[in-house]
Amino acid sequence: MSIQQEQSSATKVPVIADGTTLGVVGAGVMGQTLIRGLLASGVIGRDRLWAGDKNGFACEKVAADLNIPVEVDFQARVATADLIL
Repeated sequence: MSIQQEQSSATKVPVIADGTTLGVVGAGVMGQTLIRGLLASGVIGRDRLWAGDKNGFACEKVAADLNIPVEVDFQARVATADLIL
């Protein structure tokens, strides 16, 4: 068995502990890439992930594309987030 096959069949290790949230400040190209990678790898669920951006149109588009909360007014989330990128 190759290393890649071994790694893909291994149990996914969560990025953060159960019951905690991850916020991504900036939902542009880089933020979306990070979010897509985290979701695709299975290390975090959509229910524990959120993003914020200063552009309202971008927030609406990213929220629809990625099916996660994306807000312009995300400052309140920052205070309660467990990890922020």
